[in-house]
Amino acid sequence: MTPGRLLMLIASISLSAAACSDDGAGTDSGISGGGASDASVDAGKGDGGQNPLADGGGGAADAGAGDSGGVPPDAGQGGGQAVSFADLHKRLFALNCSAVFCHGGANPTRGLKLDTRADAYKTMVGVKSPNNGVTRVQAGDPAASLVLRVLKGESDGVRRMPPGAPVDAKLIEEFEQWIKNGAQDN
Repeated sequence: MTPGRLLMLIASISLSAAACSDDGAGTDSGISGGGASDASVDAGKGDGGQNPLADGGGGAADAGAGDSGGVPPDAGQGGGQAVSFADLHKRLFALNCSAVFCHGGANPTRGLKLDTRADAYKTMVGVKSPNNGVTRVQAGDPAASLVLRVLKGESDGVRRMPPGAPVDAKLIEEFEQWIKNGAQDN
């Protein structure tokens, strides 16, 4: 890793830590605590491209990802194509959400632990948010799935996650299709 890349990763961790801290500010989604304001983190690449994990610009996100931002070129094509949770976890949750100070480590925010595939499935599918009682992922019903709505920025009063640049729309579509297909642990 080059020194420049290391500095970008450190800056990304600092930005994410501030955004994921549970200071009680703002509305709680049951996915993450309050933290940095939407204006500071939702400006896309308003961080000057310093968040290598959010935009596929560095770190582990680059490993084998090609030029498609970590999304295989044929992924999510066609209506109803099977999408595996293992693949979604690796490309969506492990890269964007599972930092120790957000949804990973021994004390994940709101009990939503996303750093391992097994824990992600166990704390997300069919589980209600402890704060608002909304089901995090409702198998077969994307509209009733809080995590999907928050990733899209479509949940009333809840800021879009993850902080920083939004997740690639095609990856979110794959997650939605996986939910439609029954949210299988595959």
